Amino acid sequence: RYVDQVEFQAFKATTRGAIPVFMELAYLCRARWSEIAALRNSDILDDGLRLVRKKGSEGEITAWTPRLAAAVDAARAFNPGAPTPLAGGYLLHTDKGQPISRNGFQSAWGRAMRKWVAAGGERFTFHDLKAAGYSDQRKQDAGHLSDKMHKTYSRKLRIVEPPA
Repeated sequence: RYVDQVEFQAFKATTRGAIPVFMELAYLCRARWSEIAALRNSDILDDGLRLVRKKGSEGEITAWTPRLAAAVDAARAFNPGAPTPLAGGYLLHTDKGQPISRNGFQSAWGRAMRKWVAAGGERFTFHDLKAAGYSDQRKQDAGHLSDKMHKTYSRKLRIVEPPA
């Protein structure tokens, strides 16, 4: 389902830890959880944030905006004292410098979502954030190679002009 910015920001404000940073990056880069978890410091480029997409989609560099720069700064500030592996560190990592596990993130997401629903919010999935970013983007680009995938991720109704 489509998650609008009012709901996105309200839910994000109720979360803590890595969740708000993951949310922001997933929305801005129109990305899956696994693609955000795989980001490394070396993906921070002069032109923007490089994203290697999964499932056969084309990768890209998401150009810098103040909002994306703030999200990357928040990611870099997350667990700043963690050791950095010689091969280069993950952008978002545990206090030991390791990537955040899917199970750990899903547990935290589930707890946050249960609180959100109990407070009257409507449930949505983390993957809905990719679709929201895609739907809100003017050009609607997320590396998809087919019209079928475009239709899958485009979740807002188009505004069309009536006949004259």
